[in-house]
Amino acid sequence: MELHEFTIKLQDRKQKTISLVPLGDTHIGTRSCEMNKLKAHLKWIENTPNVYVIGVGDYIDAVNISDPRFSPSMLPEVDDLRSYLCSITHRQCDEFIDLMRPIAKQDKIIGLGIGNHELTLSKKYHDDVMVRICGQLCTKYLGWASLTRLRFEYAKGQSRSITVFMEHSLKVGRKKGAKLNYIEDKSNDFDAEIFIMGHSHDKIATTKTQLYIPKTGDLKLKTKKRVYAVCPSFYNTYEEGCMTYAEISGYSPTSTGVVRIDIQLKDDEIDYHLFQ
Repeated sequence: MELHEFTIKLQDRKQKTISLVPLGDTHIGTRSCEMNKLKAHLKWIENTPNVYVIGVGDYIDAVNISDPRFSPSMLPEVDDLRSYLCSITHRQCDEFIDLMRPIAKQDKIIGLGIGNHELTLSKKYHDDVMVRICGQLCTKYLGWASLTRLRFEYAKGQSRSITVFMEHSLKVGRKKGAKLNYIEDKSNDFDAEIFIMGHSHDKIATTKTQLYIPKTGDLKLKTKKRVYAVCPSFYNTYEEGCMTYAEISGYSPTSTGVVRIDIQLKDDEIDYHLFQ
């Protein structure tokens, strides 16, 4: 598990809302990757103030020729196919780095976790592409699971913070309820306000309200939220004219894109709003 602290500097207390976008399962390098949609989302993040990204893994497809999932029909259209086949994963890494560089320069990447596709490269092919990706983008490596202290710091030195739990996971239950139950159960083991899971390519976001009384002062019943997000992908389960490995496995079609978590800084509490 990786531990991280990321500070977002706020100009004044009039700045009330910070947006957090979990991004992953882009699967760059496969024909099923919705590249145009991914570029549009990244451009929006680049051009919109106070939006930050946390990476949940599987940024590249990383399916080599010797991989049983490899299919020539899934290769993207390239001019130099021979050269591409000789350096599939490095070409995919370079493409992902180039896409992320504009928001990295704005310090909008909180950190990047690893997915099972990158992990397979590291274990079977001794190629840890996350070293290259995080190094080139000058961002924190968040491993398979992480706890991040997200600090909101005002100009006068005052600050507030929340904790974000993130895990790529291997949970791929056929029903949404199984995935949601899995990420909700993580709040039994980890103390955080936001829980994020990747891998399943599904889009599920919800909150749970908890009641509490302050540790000091007047006895007053108050509420706080916990946020749970199962993050979608940019990978089409079914692609016309070819067979994806997701199709062969019989997975259901899923929505592509992102979820957005708006963190609203109120005077006496922090609230959350979800957009899918």
